[in-house]
Amino acid sequence: TAPPFRLSGLPVGISYSMGKSSKWQIWAVIMGLLPRPKHIAVFQADTGDEHDWSYEDAIGVREMCRSAGIPYFECRDKETLSCHMIQVVQSGANRADQPPLWIDKGLSRGRVQNRCTLRFKVAPMRRAQSEWLDSLGLPKRMDTWSGFGHDERRRVKPNDVAWERLRFPAIELNRTREQLTDDLKRWQTSCPPFSMCVHCPHKNIMRLMETPENNYKQASAYD
Repeated sequence: TAPPFRLSGLPVGISYSMGKSSKWQIWAVIMGLLPRPKHIAVFQADTGDEHDWSYEDAIGVREMCRSAGIPYFECRDKETLSCHMIQVVQSGANRADQPPLWIDKGLSRGRVQNRCTLRFKVAPMRRAQSEWLDSLGLPKRMDTWSGFGHDERRRVKPNDVAWERLRFPAIELNRTREQLTDDLKRWQTSCPPFSMCVHCPHKNIMRLMETPENNYKQASAYD
């Protein structure tokens, strides 16, 4: 049995990537499974290149937050990831905040460093978090909840800034991604298929086959 989830007393920002696991955190607070902090807000991290179903589902999440009195912030860079990459190619620049693209190494293949998450998700979200704390007249210290399930512990990375502490409610409660999906269904809310950029190099064949025609055309044009 998992220990109870306890609040630290710090303001809480929920990192919402428009997927099932991050959506679960919001609903878990609304449904009372997770305790509600005195200061809490939802921060939608968006590269501008998500699937249509993600943006459609986010509309309902935003309305639910407003009904529950939870501030909701849409966090986005001034340009989309795909526009940034296309401009880099067209201008001949030698640096890009790129996704982990595959590269040809002759007899084998390799991968470039992932820079897109920090630039297009983390940085816009942290700017919004700073402004939110400032609007409340609070010092720059907070907990950020991230929606990894217990079976995704390998994806957890250490804090890289002193003022923000990362917490993973589903991991602390020993809940897997499958259990998070079951909770959402039990709460009678929608479960979007998956959340990632339409052109993400992490997309496997199965997810490419599940990609709607409109988004598949976007990915093909980008490629």
